[in-house]
Amino acid sequence: MQTSLSCSPRNPETNAAIATDTGVHSAASSGSIYDVKLALDNQNGEKVEWQSLRGKIRVMAMVFTHCPSACPIITLQIKSAESRIPASAHGKVDYTLISFDAKRDTAARLREFYKEQHLDTNWQLLHGSADDVRTIAALLNVQYKEWPGGDFTHSDVTFVIDSNGHIVLRQEGIALQNPEVVAHAVTALLKTAF
Repeated sequence: MQTSLSCSPRNPETNAAIATDTGVHSAASSGSIYDVKLALDNQNGEKVEWQSLRGKIRVMAMVFTHCPSACPIITLQIKSAESRIPASAHGKVDYTLISFDAKRDTAARLREFYKEQHLDTNWQLLHGSADDVRTIAALLNVQYKEWPGGDFTHSDVTFVIDSNGHIVLRQEGIALQNPEVVAHAVTALLKTAF
């Protein structure tokens, strides 16, 4: 697993592997990521049941809004993928960012980020408790660590998830992410799912 330090000033040698031991198995080995019961809040302050994300194709990533570099790049790459997906997919594909930052990424801050990034109604930004974040990170097999001061070191991963909650694409590393590959995976799912 590739872990990026682009969100933290720490030295790579000091970044030990981060365990996310919540008793939740990786979604890659246990089926749908939506099989876990969680309730998160979105950028509008509305409760969102994790299981309610089932039913649409979803492009997803874990980020935090105070990140100076990698997280805005991940968001831009997902937006670039979105621009390559046929307009006919509107309403069938959603884009979800889940915050690592349970302390600072409140609904109000997520709304600001939503506006700063010029996101549309297909996008949802979610935050929850530190326990919820650990659970989701374990489901997605994403590693992260919070440093003093509130920054995070984390895996830079973008996912394409089918409407049943199965991961069909996992792109790791900022330099390796390709919006065309994400768009292709979504388009292939659209042909079989709807």
